[in-house]
This record gives sequence, structure tokens and C-alpha cells, in this order.
Amino acid sequence: MSGGRRVAAGYFALQAVCGLILWSAIALSSTVRSGFDLVEGRPAVTDAYFFADLVAVAASAATAWGAWRDRRWAVVAAGITVGTVVYPTVYLVAWVALDGTASPALAVMVPTTVLSVWASWLLWRAEQPHAVR
Repeated sequence: MSGGRRVAAGYFALQAVCGLILWSAIALSSTVRSGFDLVEGRPAVTDAYFFADLVAVAASAATAWGAWRDRRWAVVAAGITVGTVVYPTVYLVAWVALDGTASPALAVMVPTTVLSVWASWLLWRAEQPHAVR
């Protein structure tokens, strides 16, 4: 396995675990929840992200497993994972700019998105026959 695949596998595994930890913290801590709530007093607005985030967690875990096992489809799984994090990040950029709430959520999602794109690129590059490994 190439170094890029190993790094990507580790990153996506970490992302899956962190996604579960984040939602556990949101569920268990009113302090954490208050930072992530988009609309104060309307937790359902934030909770609506839960199932979509479970898809992101599952896609991250699948990508990590596929990358670790040297499966070519890991690149596709990484692309799906990127899609699951880019859309809510763009949404949150607009939300924070327009409403001013949920800055902690945006602070989590921007590095998540950047690192997901980077790790996906590492996987894609590892699949290229001309890539230096």
C-alpha cells in the first residue's frame, strides 16, 4: 500500500470516529449543542443533519476500509464522502454569513471539508499509473 493510501485510510477512519464523537457530544452536552444549534430553541433544525451525517460517517468508514484494503472503488467512496461534507459546509458558510449563528459548526466543517478533499486527492493520485509513490 502506498503512503498516500495509508494516510487517506487513516484520515477517513478518524473522520468516521470523530463524526460519531461529535454527535454524541451534541446529544449529551447542552453547552456543545448550543454552539451547534442553527436556530436557538429549535433543536430539530440541527438534528435534521443527523441522518445525513450518518451517511458521511458510513462513507468515511467505507472509504477508510477500501483504501486500507487497496480497493479501487475507495476513490469513488472518497468522492461520495466529499459530497457529504461539501454541501453542508457551503450551506453553513451562507448561514453564518446571513444569520451569525452556528460558527462552531462551520469551524468544524471547514477543516473537515479541506482534509476530505485532500485525502481524496491522495487516493486518486495513488490510482494513477504515472504517480510517483
